[in-house]
Amino acid sequence: MKTKINILPENLVNKIAAGEVVERPASVVKELLENSIDADARHIDISIESGGIKLIKISDDGHGMSPDEAKLALTRHATSKISSVDDLFTISTLGFRGEALPSIASVSMFELVTRSEDSSDGIQIKLEGGEEMSAKPHGAPVGTTIEVRELFFNLPARRKFLKTITTETRQVLQTVISLALAHPAIGFKLISDGRTIFVVHPVSSLAQRVSDVYGDNLFKRFLTFEESTGPVRVSGFISRPEDAKRHRMEARFFVNRRAISSRLVHAALMSGYGELLPKGSYPQGVLYLEVAPELVDVNVSPTKSEVRFKDERSLYHTLHHAVSDAVHDSAVIPEVDADSESADARDYVDRAKAAVQNFVRSHDAGDEEASRQRTMPLDVKPRVESSRPDPFAGSTVGTDSEGASAQVAGKGRVDSIRQASHDYRPASSKPYHLVGFSDLYIVALSPEAIFVIDQHAAHERVLYEQALAAFDKAQLVSQKLLFPVNVEFDAVTFQLAESTAEKFASLGFEVKPFGARSIAIYAAPAVVRSANPERLYRSMLEDLEGVESEGERIHKKVAQSFACRAAIKAGDRLDEQEMAALVNDLFACANPYVCPHGRPTMIRLPKAELEKRFGR
Repeated sequence: MKTKINILPENLVNKIAAGEVVERPASVVKELLENSIDADARHIDISIESGGIKLIKISDDGHGMSPDEAKLALTRHATSKISSVDDLFTISTLGFRGEALPSIASVSMFELVTRSEDSSDGIQIKLEGGEEMSAKPHGAPVGTTIEVRELFFNLPARRKFLKTITTETRQVLQTVISLALAHPAIGFKLISDGRTIFVVHPVSSLAQRVSDVYGDNLFKRFLTFEESTGPVRVSGFISRPEDAKRHRMEARFFVNRRAISSRLVHAALMSGYGELLPKGSYPQGVLYLEVAPELVDVNVSPTKSEVRFKDERSLYHTLHHAVSDAVHDSAVIPEVDADSESADARDYVDRAKAAVQNFVRSHDAGDEEASRQRTMPLDVKPRVESSRPDPFAGSTVGTDSEGASAQVAGKGRVDSIRQASHDYRPASSKPYHLVGFSDLYIVALSPEAIFVIDQHAAHERVLYEQALAAFDKAQLVSQKLLFPVNVEFDAVTFQLAESTAEKFASLGFEVKPFGARSIAIYAAPAVVRSANPERLYRSMLEDLEGVESEGERIHKKVAQSFACRAAIKAGDRLDEQEMAALVNDLFACANPYVCPHGRPTMIRLPKAELEKRFGR
């Protein structure tokens, strides 16, 4: 069917434009903050409610606008930043399209209050869905205040696709932090649901602002560099290789003080580190690039987050060598830490030995139920043993000096090595043994097969399922610390720590806020009581960055992180009874055959396969 070509109505045009520049509350915050910065504000206050969905309020002490300018600013493509085509190639301001205010106003209940130095009175303008409701004189200080309420109230389909309040709040916080890192001379304050979650005061240097955002402890470990090649100048504060994280978002890039995303810049950064970064790890820090405005195109996307460089080769070369020189300096050589992760394993071994001894004593006393609880690596409620068929039924871990079978419980017998394939059945009940190999594997020798168990993967599975159970019904036992450990975070990680505190409490952590951006650890899980509690806590939070904080996914992610960080490691030596206790716990799990990451916990080599290999 043929249709006529028509001019779109103005309200529909505004909604289409809003779809280009307003994706979520953080998009609104970004556009409004950029306007405040361009207005030479020195202090900017941001308030949000429900992640910015219900309210975004931004007040600045910039130049402000006259009543006539304020009305004109709410018209599409009205801007003071450019006036000719040539200006597009020498842009030095953050906002220049003139679409932000009318686009935001078209999808919200919008209020603008502003006054310029030249005006005796300010003006208040209210709009709903882009329609002007009122415009009247209003007393106000010099500067601008904008309130955006009920974002996407007239676009329910768009509003439905917004994420959780926690996620949207985090996105707003990330946006504020990015702009704060680029503009140290401006003070920023972010209030979320009546609570201040980020504040920085005006400072005179980028270094001081980076220190304020990341915390003084991490900043002191940052590597700094500065290099210039022709029209390109690069500088930065980047992490040592051992401080790398697992998410790309931890490295922030700025071109002429504009926050950007760039595959080219990211590739140059990663190539500068070379093989110093473990696979799947990414550096954290801040990169600043200064490029002549005519050599960079910031008019690539409506959100202005992507840029195109005229001389990409030169930029890549300069940044690569600057980063490489910084990270290959002798200062990055790691220092030996007495509280290394091997201490975690030694603690596990000591506790395993004690558990076996307690097990034997309690069994001799007839308290079999109490002994079974003591042999568990974590102090949780006893699990219901699996009903899977036992291919080693009747076998024992060695015999005593008279050849008699060892007591099942008293000698730490592995009484439930489960069937690794549905068609496998043992042919006899002769004794079998557990042997450690290369301090990495546990080899179980049975009459019908050889099982090779990865001790780290096995312990991960045990801890993972116990952690999941703890979220539902039983909190893991805590070990009080002799002295609380105070841990300082950046604002984003601090928010994550607060939002996950309840889940960490289920695992045995007792943590409480201590100041504006610090967490005090008063107790840690008993299973890792000799480990470094700060390192374990930081590592787990790092694993959770970028993960939704609600629902089943966060439970699994927390459990995975805990299991991975607390499990015994390759290279930790276990004796036979310790191996028996671990394997026994493994096969009490609902799924003993894979670790939480999907790797197998064991492989089986049947007797028939051996006979085939030897031509029998």
